[in-house]
Amino acid sequence: MNQEEFPRSTVDSIPAADMQIMPSAQGLVMNQTYPVKQPERDKRDFIIPVRASVLDRCRCRLEEVRNPRFTWGELFFGIATSCAGAIAGALTADIQLDSPKGIVFYVILPMFAVGTFVAYLFCRTNSFSKAADIAREVLAEIPDPDKTTLVSRQGASDEPE
Repeated sequence: MNQEEFPRSTVDSIPAADMQIMPSAQGLVMNQTYPVKQPERDKRDFIIPVRASVLDRCRCRLEEVRNPRFTWGELFFGIATSCAGAIAGALTADIQLDSPKGIVFYVILPMFAVGTFVAYLFCRTNSFSKAADIAREVLAEIPDPDKTTLVSRQGASDEPE
């Protein structure tokens, strides 16, 4: 196929990519510019710098809440409900109070059930307060976007646009 067989070009110009490739110590660095369309909810969004050490501390504290281990409260609750079930079973089996089984089921097990249930409540309250303390610490550590002001390039403080 020779040049005369190709159709004549009808293109006047081709837009060039807005791209720059510059040499650097690490090799070539490419910068590309293109328009970005933002969703409506992101129009007033802005970036807040956060130190890596702050993020690391927050992540470590949140890992404590995210990966809970088997707690004593669960063990106490299991013992309390088992004792309550044994007492209910003794009531339906008509075990008499004056027998040795009656003393175990009607005197010892109720005290044990109440004691372990109270211990469960204390452990549960302690775990809730520990999670709340961790949340308070993390919230105090990370920046609040509602209380952050933007700093323009001239150094003047502006509100977010």
